Amino acid sequence: MRRFVAVALILLPLLLLGKSLLGREAFLPADLLQHVAPWEKESPPSAWNVLRYDGITQFYPWRLEASRQFHAGKLPLSNPYAFAADGGTPLWANSQSAPLYPLNALFWLAPTGSLWYVFGLSVALHLLIAAAGVYRLARRLGLRRAPGTLSAISFVLSGPVVCWLALPTFLCVICWLPWLLLAIERALAGKSRGWTWVGLAAGLILLGGHLQIAFYGIATGLVWLVFRVWDQKKPVRGWLLPALGVLLLGICLASPQVLPTVELSRNSHRASATGPTLDGYKSYVGLALPLRSLITFVFPNYYGHPIDGSHWNDSEVNGMVIGGNNYAEWACYVGIAPLILALAALFLPWKKTDTGLFRQRRPLAVVLGLSLSMALGTPLDLLLYFGLPGFAQTGSPARVLVVAALALALLAGVGLQCLNNSEIPRAARQRAVWAALVTALLVCAISASLSASWVAGSTSTPLGELLQAGLRDVQFGLIVLVLAVGVALVVPRLSGKRQTGAILALLLLTSIDLIPRALRYNPGSPPEQVYPTTPGLAYLKANAKGALIAPLNAGWSMGGQSPHAILPPNALTVFELRDAAGYDSLFPASRRERLREAGGGKDPAPPQNGNMAFIKSFTAAQALGARFIVVSPAFKAPHTELREVYSGPDMTIFDTGINPLSAPPSPTPSTALRVGLFLGGLGLAALAALLFAGRPERR
Repeated sequence: MRRFVAVALILLPLLLLGKSLLGREAFLPADLLQHVAPWEKESPPSAWNVLRYDGITQFYPWRLEASRQFHAGKLPLSNPYAFAADGGTPLWANSQSAPLYPLNALFWLAPTGSLWYVFGLSVALHLLIAAAGVYRLARRLGLRRAPGTLSAISFVLSGPVVCWLALPTFLCVICWLPWLLLAIERALAGKSRGWTWVGLAAGLILLGGHLQIAFYGIATGLVWLVFRVWDQKKPVRGWLLPALGVLLLGICLASPQVLPTVELSRNSHRASATGPTLDGYKSYVGLALPLRSLITFVFPNYYGHPIDGSHWNDSEVNGMVIGGNNYAEWACYVGIAPLILALAALFLPWKKTDTGLFRQRRPLAVVLGLSLSMALGTPLDLLLYFGLPGFAQTGSPARVLVVAALALALLAGVGLQCLNNSEIPRAARQRAVWAALVTALLVCAISASLSASWVAGSTSTPLGELLQAGLRDVQFGLIVLVLAVGVALVVPRLSGKRQTGAILALLLLTSIDLIPRALRYNPGSPPEQVYPTTPGLAYLKANAKGALIAPLNAGWSMGGQSPHAILPPNALTVFELRDAAGYDSLFPASRRERLREAGGGKDPAPPQNGNMAFIKSFTAAQALGARFIVVSPAFKAPHTELREVYSGPDMTIFDTGINPLSAPPSPTPSTALRVGLFLGGLGLAALAALLFAGRPERR
């Protein structure tokens, strides 16, 4: 059985990233570049998906520029090629570049020409870390190998994990959460160096690069710790000081990266002069998980799928916006069989005298309840939004669903093990399965009725017509649901090898359910599609070194690219060319204001994404001092005296004759970074002392 578990956990990343690991494709959404000039094609291989698009327009340029600077022996403090009219924009402090995250060394050490390969390698490594962490945690909670394997499979292939793989910081953070919970369990059990591992796991979570998910991870650890201490009636003096100490250790380890981010966030484009407002909160909870989307916990593609462009819960119907959100933001599918087993675990009898595995349901139920409450936009979000500094700058509250997915995956393992527990009456086990089935169907019925009402009030398109895209998925889901419930009901009646066979059947059914979905959502791209050099780009590389370039993007949509879109933000960073526009998760508010003034007071950001800042007119480009103005070949330029120096099927370039900008000054470490490096050094010294102090000598 050990070999089976090892093979199963190792196969998970290999199945998803086999072609990438073999070097046959890049695990990057480079195919989405074909929606925008100069790489635009009439029929791109996959539909527009703005969230996946960030993987190629943010993370690849960030990693590439940081790698180039590390190779040159410099700290990647800033990106001189974005917002270049103002000397660039912070790179180290933007959080998601994550220069100090240890496993990002894979990017910094790799040749820049092979950087595309490291994206797949990094995802595979972190999927393996996540799978191993969930399995080890499940075993620590008392699960046997098969239930622990089920928990690992259902979490690593769950919707919140798979749908965010193109944005590596999400996985770099969440993969350490099960290890944090495992370290807490070991620390409370009095294991050697247990609290030290808690601090190390917390530090890795904070260094991973996604501070919103890091907050959810650290908060989950604190909730777990407090509940465990209360449930086990631990004396305060035995855990409070060590817990505070390791939390401080984790903060110190992450401070060289986190403190500059905190400093930047205070004067960034996200900061509000008035602090959190009621209108801001309404916009924030407007992105919360709606009750109509609970049906996707059972039928994930009920609203269609984004890869083929059929997803209608975040798009327009007959030209009418009906609301919704990106597919990934509301994803929480862990598989039908794991969901039924998790619900069954919750429906088993609860007693105050519960011990062993039955007692382990309690912290999982608490974590599941709190995370779902936050995802649904309950008053719990109100407390955090107005009560926690910086929380108002985070994204959709539904991203906490990744924590709910972890709780559901572990509860699924508990449910599977309870099904073959002879200490529980057979009738009670079967009633729990029936109750789980009824609950799932009832939630689906309520969600479907809410969807019908929502559509009826938003568009004249019949619901049946909209559901055609997800009909096949619903049919497949019903088959899996019947099989999962049937096997789950049979398990309590079997024994010996037959029961083992039924349990393995549930594992196989879960794999058949989840693996194809995971493979479909993240198609790779041929390496040559990662920012290929077109003739127009070749002209700029030959003639625009040191000059400011202004790609004109007068419109940009979250639901699809503008017909005149050209050179998405950060694209010129790849070619080491200076872009007057920019796109970053955090950048100084002064950059946006400069573009607003140049544009005659018009907001340079599209209404759907405030992280972008565009040049929208010839006048704005010249006001910023741009030497070259680049437009899409489909763009009809107004009458201008500017000299057209290049015209081709990829772009048109105008020369304003403005002299090149002087080279930006070399950035110097900020006070926050200096303090962070000092605290980080203290944290490393403390970590080394805790790990090696008192270590027994080998004889």
